[in-house]
Amino acid sequence: MSNINVRIVKLKTGEELIAAVWSGTERILLKKPCILLPTSVLCRDTAQNHIGIEPWGFSTKEFHQEGISIPRTEVLYEATPVDDLCNKYNSIFGSERMASQTCLYHISGSIAERRQFSRNRKDLDNGF
Repeated sequence: MSNINVRIVKLKTGEELIAAVWSGTERILLKKPCILLPTSVLCRDTAQNHIGIEPWGFSTKEFHQEGISIPRTEVLYEATPVDDLCNKYNSIFGSERMASQTCLYHISGSIAERRQFSRNRKDLDNGF
């Protein structure tokens, strides 16, 4: 996958995706789409803003093969991601391998430790 095709796609449902995109007149094809989830992570008693990157449509054959096709009428906009986010997406999917867990991208450009995210996620599940 080339950086040229990696785009942000905002759907009418409100979901914001990042994917390698091939656009047609009636439909667009999303190869290895991921949903972008704004979140905050507590690190040393300070909340840090992050963007969670999780596979979207991961349980479909299309995700793992040719890509997921959606009607252009379901798309609000397409945009170019910032370089750091594009690079992170390519580091996960550029070699056609699949990350099996959620990845966090820190808005300032550094990547949060997954260990910290997992600990905070457990705290949320336990009501803390």
